[in-house]
Amino acid sequence: MLAAVALGGTGIWVMHFMAMIGFTVDGSEIRYDIAVTALSVVVAIAVVGVGLFIVALGKPSVPKIAIGGLLTGLGVNAMHYIGMAAMRLDGEISYDPVRVGASILIAVVAATVALWLAVTVKSGGVIFASAMVMGVAVTGMHYTGMSAMSVELSEHGDVTGASSTNLIAPIALAVVFVVMGLVYSVLAAPTDEDRAGTAFIEARMNGQPAPAPLGIWANEPPRAAPEPPPAPEASAASRFVRRGDSPPAPANGGYGPPAAAGPAATQPGTFGPRAAARPVPGDPAPGPGLGASLAETEPDQGSRWAGLIDPVHPAPRPITEHQYDGAQPPRRNTREPWTPPPRTPTHHD
Repeated sequence: MLAAVALGGTGIWVMHFMAMIGFTVDGSEIRYDIAVTALSVVVAIAVVGVGLFIVALGKPSVPKIAIGGLLTGLGVNAMHYIGMAAMRLDGEISYDPVRVGASILIAVVAATVALWLAVTVKSGGVIFASAMVMGVAVTGMHYTGMSAMSVELSEHGDVTGASSTNLIAPIALAVVFVVMGLVYSVLAAPTDEDRAGTAFIEARMNGQPAPAPLGIWANEPPRAAPEPPPAPEASAASRFVRRGDSPPAPANGGYGPPAAAGPAATQPGTFGPRAAARPVPGDPAPGPGLGASLAETEPDQGSRWAGLIDPVHPAPRPITEHQYDGAQPPRRNTREPWTPPPRTPTHHD
C-alpha cells in the first residue's frame, strides 16, 4: 500500500498534474473538475498497487512481471486520460489514435522493465536505475499523450471548475504530509537484522531451535559454548551437621580474632570455649557434638535439632556469671521466645 501511494500518488500523479498546470490554450481559460481530478488520483494508486501486488505475490516470475507491468502501464495511461477529461475549456478536445497508442506502449514497456529491475535485483544502483526508467516512462507517456491532443475553440460561454492556482496549495500540502508519512514509515520499518532477532527470541521462548542468522552475522563462524566455571571446593564447615557428626569447631568460638594454636584451643566437639564459663543448671554436658548432645538429652528433639544447626554460624557464648543472676534459667537453642526477668524498681532518697 505504501509503495502504491509513493509510486502512483506522489510519483506519477503529481508529475502529471504539474505538467497539466503548464499546459495552456491560446484564446481559452483552462479549469479542472475537482471530482474527476480526484478520481484520477484514486485510479493511479489503485492500479499501481494491483500491479505491485501481483509481482510481489510469491516467488517472482516472468508471467507475473509481464502481467504487473501491463496493469501498471494501462493504469498510468488511464490516470493520464482521466486527468485530461477533467479539463474544462472553451473548445472541443480530440486525440490522435496513433499517438495515443504510442503513449500506451511506452507506459507498458517501461513499467514492465522497471518492475523487473526492482524485483530481480536488490542492489542500490539497480533500484535507482529502475526508478529513473519509471520516471522517464511516465514523462514520455505524458508528453506523447499531450501531443496527441488537439483543441478546436468554440464559444460556449463561461468555463466552470477550479483554476490551477486554486489547486496548487491544497495539493502541495497533501503531498508534503504524504511524503512525511512515507519517510517515517520507511525509517520505522524493521530491517532484516530486526526480523532475525525477533525470530531468534520467539524461537528460544517457544523452546525451538534458533533460526539461521541473517544480515551482518550470516558469515560469522559459530561460536563455541563457554565452559562452565569450576565448582568451588566444599568445606566441612559449609555443610549442616548430620546426626552424630561433629563439625570442626572454629577457632576462638567464631568470635574476635583467630586464637593462637596451643593447649588453650577450643574443646573438640563444641562451638566455642566452654571451660571458662559458669556451668548453667540444666545445660547438657559437652559431648562429641552439639547435635549429639541435644539428641542425648532430648531424644524426641534430637532429630529436629540435628538438621537445623549451621556450623558456619556457631552458637552464642555461654552465659557468664555477670550476665546471669539466677532469676530465670537461661534460654537454650529452642524456638520459645525468651522474656527478660522482671526488674526490681529502685528508689533514690
